[in-house]
Amino acid sequence: MTDATNRYNALVKKTFDMLYSLCEGQKKTHSDLIKQAQLLLPITAGTQDVNQLSEYNDILKSIIDLYEIEVGIKTYAPNVLAADRQSKYWLYKLKGTTPRPFFDRYKLYLRQDGFDRKTIDNIEASCEEVLAYCANPRSQADKKRGLVVGDVQSGKTANYLGLINLAYDYGYKIVVLLAGTTNSLRVQTQKRTDKGVIGAKSDSIGNLIEYIGVGFSAHEHYAVPFTNQNNDFAKFIQKNLNATIADYNKPVVLVVKKNKSILESVSERLQSELSEQGLDSKSILIIDDEADNASLNTNKPEKDPTAINRCIRAIFNKFPIASYVGYTATPFANIFINPDDKDPANLDLFPSDFIVQLNAPSTYWGGRVVFPGNSETLPLCLREIKEDEPYFLPVIHDKYVEYLGLADSMKEAIHSFLINNVIRTLRGQKIKHRSMMINITRYNDVQAQIQEYVSTYIEILTNEIEQLSSGPVECFIANKNMKAIFDLFTKDSFYTAIREGDNSKGYLPITWEQIQNGLYSEIKQVSVVVINSKNGKMSVKDGGKSKRFDYEDYDTTGARVIAIGGMVLSRGLTLEGLMISYYSRNAGAYDTLLQMCRWFGYRPKYEDLCRVYLTQENIDRFDAVLDAVDDLRQQFEEMERQDKKPKDFGLMVKESPDTLDTTLLVTARNKMRASEVIEYHLNYGGVYADTSKLLRDAAVNRHNRDAFNSFAAKLDIKETNGRYIASSVSKFYVAEFIRNLKISYVNRKFDTEGLSAYIENSEVFQEWDVVIATGDSTNLPFSVGHMQLKPAIRSFHVKNAGDTYIRIGGSNNRVMEPGILNAGLWLTEGDREHILKEKNAQSKNGKQYTSLGANDYLRYRVNPILVIYPIDLSCDNTASEKKQLSLYEQEKVAALKAQIKQDVGNNREPLLAFAIGFPKKESGVMVTYRANRIKLDEINANMEIDDDGEGEEDYDD
Repeated sequence: MTDATNRYNALVKKTFDMLYSLCEGQKKTHSDLIKQAQLLLPITAGTQDVNQLSEYNDILKSIIDLYEIEVGIKTYAPNVLAADRQSKYWLYKLKGTTPRPFFDRYKLYLRQDGFDRKTIDNIEASCEEVLAYCANPRSQADKKRGLVVGDVQSGKTANYLGLINLAYDYGYKIVVLLAGTTNSLRVQTQKRTDKGVIGAKSDSIGNLIEYIGVGFSAHEHYAVPFTNQNNDFAKFIQKNLNATIADYNKPVVLVVKKNKSILESVSERLQSELSEQGLDSKSILIIDDEADNASLNTNKPEKDPTAINRCIRAIFNKFPIASYVGYTATPFANIFINPDDKDPANLDLFPSDFIVQLNAPSTYWGGRVVFPGNSETLPLCLREIKEDEPYFLPVIHDKYVEYLGLADSMKEAIHSFLINNVIRTLRGQKIKHRSMMINITRYNDVQAQIQEYVSTYIEILTNEIEQLSSGPVECFIANKNMKAIFDLFTKDSFYTAIREGDNSKGYLPITWEQIQNGLYSEIKQVSVVVINSKNGKMSVKDGGKSKRFDYEDYDTTGARVIAIGGMVLSRGLTLEGLMISYYSRNAGAYDTLLQMCRWFGYRPKYEDLCRVYLTQENIDRFDAVLDAVDDLRQQFEEMERQDKKPKDFGLMVKESPDTLDTTLLVTARNKMRASEVIEYHLNYGGVYADTSKLLRDAAVNRHNRDAFNSFAAKLDIKETNGRYIASSVSKFYVAEFIRNLKISYVNRKFDTEGLSAYIENSEVFQEWDVVIATGDSTNLPFSVGHMQLKPAIRSFHVKNAGDTYIRIGGSNNRVMEPGILNAGLWLTEGDREHILKEKNAQSKNGKQYTSLGANDYLRYRVNPILVIYPIDLSCDNTASEKKQLSLYEQEKVAALKAQIKQDVGNNREPLLAFAIGFPKKESGVMVTYRANRIKLDEINANMEIDDDGEGEEDYDD
């Protein structure tokens, strides 16, 4: 940064600190804060003429923004499972007598970098908790393996950099930081380590040192890098042949890529240092960023471990005192490592000693903001991409596909990015980085084609805006592209709050004239870049040639970048100031899918400008994976309350079919090992599922109706508390019925074969409650014995006219409402209020619940429940369809729905959907899970293969 920028930041921070002390961190009105800051600025600047500075208003706004953000932040303690809770006390015994210069410098750096006090304190407490469960570096011998789980883009990097600093304070000398599988990720991590740990640019050490981050103010560096921004370990050693780790009094850090040859080089060098150079260190800390990626042993038990896994183990085993700490947002694969590994000399990387679950502060813009999960309409920030629109790139394609042009939805996303750039500048954030992500293909050659089309479109818009933006609105909107931008801002409900302003946040109303006047200065700064493994870095076209794009080159102006890529974009890489995300791929694994949520994170003062463009298929999938993550988090919290150990958690997840969507069925194929017959130990305790996707086949509906009639003849169905229920139904009747159903495999959790085998073999769940859900339809009476019941009315979606199934429900695509799980349980309103009160009191992440969810009912149920839903399809367009479609398009969709309703026979009898829920009980059952080729093909349908490390010449992972 320039000296001017540093002076600017120092003045903002100094004034903010005084303002915070003066107002005692209490909430104040926006206007009161402005008045107080105006009084303080002449004092902190040392001149009464401070208001004459050209950047005065920007400084004032930055101060107020900092205050309002910090006062509103809430932080939450982490959750911990530990094998031995007494093992942590070594750190706390030393805490009072151990100076912490590394971490103190790091805290100061975080403060200068814009982190608020509460978050810094939370990072410190979390780092202490993690390090306390690591091996004591002052002991004679100790080995610890752990895992830290945090949300995507929630600050895991800040946490593990803090851990490194704290580890140095307590006696660790060597840290190996495993930084992903790509050069771009390693370089990004190296830069952050330079700032947060070393204190200087790593490639400047030994020459004219450029101090940054923790070393900037003192002009000193505090750790010795054996890698730098330009060279991974092997190349670094080649250029520094005489350098040895033992030569240095300062601690050492290696930021290395997960690559076999590089890790072997690290292992060999450490061995030689230990045996020949007299390395004075018995301890090593290995931090594995994105620990679920490439580090795992995906080979069968009888084979040797995979290369990278073997190398990590080798480094770990060289030292008598060693700690391995994996960091990930998607721990599904890590907790499927065999927790019963029997080889004490070469244990796998299962986190047997501790698992720490970080809880993001309240400012985190996360999953349930974008995917609320229980709404009939999409949130304003979420926009559906229609797969049948012209120029939509088919989700499944090969590397030879010809990209023919930009779909209208992508053009709209680009327009929104341009508008948002103007708004951020008007809000005083003109030197803040802003990004847009386009992730629609994994193939490098296709990404290059997309870059050409996007760059050309930006050039066209730039020329048109330059010619028209200074003229009257009437002339501006006479141009087709300009009219599209105008309509987007003036008519789209997403921008309603922007147009009207928000006094509570200090946002003034923004007019179209302001947008039009600012468009040219923004668009001429836009760079269109590609990032993939082929070039290992972001590259931008410049005069027909590619050159490296780096956010640091734009520190004084703020970058405006449209980034095009695939897996490199989806795994750990951070796009600074991400506002617009356009994503239409179909990841085959839920852990991979969740990693693609680059749009999650912290969006101070621009969270209302963030938009995500997704296909309906991905809306469904993201919603489903967040359900799995929420459930995993709740189970983790419950196990912490029960003082369970990491091994218990690993086994629980390994046996739970609620995670089959994230592991066995759709994880990477080399982790699944496709086979004809799979023996699997299942535990359905606490699992629920339904059939929200119904086949467009009248014969299938008739088959399921006949199966139900046969089943119902064995039941004694009675009306109780307004529900039609049969109690104490034999598990064998339920298993037989489910086995006979024909259910589309897109209902992944409702696998009839696995379910029926589990039910039949369960020793815990002997008897069932069977419920028939009813509704308000008077068109299609549903006969059950002598009873005439009213079906439920359900809206539905059709993605494409040629689809073989329809989707029931609104944006959440669910049939089951949680309240149905009260049937047979019969909680009173007083019971529900008591459970809610207890649940909110125990919530560690600050979330407050207002109604019971499915998990709450299942926690208290005695018998599992099977729900039959007779459905009368509503052909009316849903709220989201009415909102997003033109009247003509709405008429077409309504006509298609009417035809489907007739084709499936829903004009004559109800469709049947089903839901199932198991009480939260331990009930492991070994079943034979038969996955024949047809089923495997169904599993893989419309999915990308996610094998780690394969096809790097073709793919960007």
